Amino acid sequence: MYKKYVLLSLFGLSQSLAQDIDTEELLKLKDLGELSDLAGQVEAVVAEELTGESTNVVHNSATGKVYNNNDFIDVNWSGQNLSGYTFTSVNFFNSNLSGVDFSNAVFTNTDFSDSILDGACFYGARFSNTDIDYGSSVKNSNFSNTTLHNSDIDGDTSGAVWKDKVCGSKAAVDTSVKSTGLNISTVVETNLDLSNLVRADLIKADSIITGLKMGDSKGVDLTINFATDSDKLSGKAQVQVYEMAQALKSDVMKGNRFMIQGHTDSDGDADYNVDLSYRRALRVSRELSEEYGVSTSVLSVDGLGESQPLTVNNSAQGKAINRRVTLINLGKN
Repeated sequence: MYKKYVLLSLFGLSQSLAQDIDTEELLKLKDLGELSDLAGQVEAVVAEELTGESTNVVHNSATGKVYNNNDFIDVNWSGQNLSGYTFTSVNFFNSNLSGVDFSNAVFTNTDFSDSILDGACFYGARFSNTDIDYGSSVKNSNFSNTTLHNSDIDGDTSGAVWKDKVCGSKAAVDTSVKSTGLNISTVVETNLDLSNLVRADLIKADSIITGLKMGDSKGVDLTINFATDSDKLSGKAQVQVYEMAQALKSDVMKGNRFMIQGHTDSDGDADYNVDLSYRRALRVSRELSEEYGVSTSVLSVDGLGESQPLTVNNSAQGKAINRRVTLINLGKN
C-alpha cells in the first residue's frame, strides 16, 4: 500500500483516494498529459510495486527539475544526475541515493531518513529546514560550497569532503564564508532569491555546535535582533546570545577561537551600515564575555554591513534574512 501513496503523491492526488484506486490503474493517469514528465518515475515505482524488485529511475533534467510534497520510499536513484533540482517538502525513506549528483540543488523542508547517500555530490547545494538523520549514511560525500539553513547532517559523514574540492568536472567557486544557518561553506550568487526562507528565531546550542565543529571557517547564521539603528539587544536576542554562550563554553569547542560578524540589509548608507553592523557584533561579544564569562581572548568581531547579502533586498522577508549575526569557527589557538 505504501507504494501507492508514493504514486498518489507524485500525481498530486489526495492520499484518501488510495482505497479506491488500484495500483495497476494508476499508470493510466499518466495519459492525462500534464503527468507525462513523471512517466518514467511512475513506471519504475509501479514496477517495484508489482514485481517486488527495485528499479533505477532515470531522471530527465530537461523535462522536470522540481519535486514538491513527495514521499519517496525504498527508491533506488543511485548514480542519477539531479544537478540543479529543487526539492520542497520531500521525504526520502530507506532509499539508495549513493553517488547521486545533487550539485547546486535546493532542498527546503526535506528529510532523508535511513537512506544511503554515500559518495553523493552536494557541491553548491542549499539546504533549508532539511535534515539527514542519524540512520542515514553520507560517507565520502562532497559538501564543498554547500549552505545549510536550520539544517542538520547527523548521518555517518566519515570520509566526507567539506571544502575546496570539486565533484568531477564541477568548476571551483569562491569559498569565502557566507551562510544561511548551519553553514558548511559558501554561496556566491548575491542576486540569489532566498526570500522565501525563514531563519529560526532561536537556534539552540547543540545545533550551533553542529555547525561549528565541522571545521575551521565554518559559520552559523543567527537571528539576533536589535532596536532600529541601535546596538541594543532585544529580549529574544538575549536568549540567542545565551545559547551562543553555551555552545562556545562547551567541551567540544574548548580551545577554539571565534569571529562574530555583523550584517545588515541594504537600507541606509553603506558606510553607516558597516559601522552599525560592527557595533552590533561588538555588543554580542561584550554580552558573551560580561554576562556569560566567555573569554574575550577567543572572540574577534567584524562588521560587514550590507556587503554580503544572502538574498536580494527587495522584500521585508529578504531583508530579514540578510540582517544577521554570523558566528564563525576560526580554529584552535
